[in-house]
Amino acid sequence: LRREVIADKFPIQVTLIMPSAIDTPYTEHARSHIGEPVHQSPVYSADVVAKAILRCAVKPTRELGIGAGAFLFPFLDRWAPSLADKYMARNFSEKNQSTDKKLSDREHGDAGNLFVAPTKEGEEKGNFPGHVMQSSLYTEVSERKGIFKSVAIASGLAVLIFRRIRVL
Repeated sequence: LRREVIADKFPIQVTLIMPSAIDTPYTEHARSHIGEPVHQSPVYSADVVAKAILRCAVKPTRELGIGAGAFLFPFLDRWAPSLADKYMARNFSEKNQSTDKKLSDREHGDAGNLFVAPTKEGEEKGNFPGHVMQSSLYTEVSERKGIFKSVAIASGLAVLIFRRIRVL
């Protein structure tokens, strides 16, 4: 989409939002024959994603990860692929990604498919039973790359100056 927008010279900025697990009711509407899907921790509030999208609308960026998993998984996959494979196999296998609750067991009666409309509409929050994160430090730092780079450069210069003074 980004390339098409550029090619057509539309004055639109496209941002790729890459969220970690978000507490939305998608698990109630997702079609699955292996059981109802479940989130893996950490799970973030939909408000975290909404705020990030609003900030990207004001100050466009190419891509933005929401939550630490948006950084951790690509980093592990790039720099320690065998470790990433073992971690993903242990934590994100089929048995950890769904419950034993089948589509026919759903309380609200929908079949979770294209032909039967869900009976619950308009919900924005999911039903994750654990702690739902209300903010993401990684996302906050990612959105303020200029400040982060400035602090990193200043820290690096301070270390160089300190070493130089120590040598003298």
